[in-house]
Amino acid sequence: MALLVRALWGYRELGCDLTRSAAALGVHRSTMRYRLYRVRELTGLSPEDPRSAEALHAVAGLHP
Repeated sequence: MALLVRALWGYRELGCDLTRSAAALGVHRSTMRYRLYRVRELTGLSPEDPRSAEALHAVAGLHP
């Protein structure tokens, strides 16, 4: 679960840029994409949707 939270943090902090987020976390783009997919699958919320992203970050304690 910690990997998913880190993926969310990185994705948001780097402007929702998949390539930059993956590079910052030291993972391949497809790994980053999969982690964001797992977040959607587990929560029903999409990190790409601004409203859903706000809810995800609030729940994960990632307030800006």
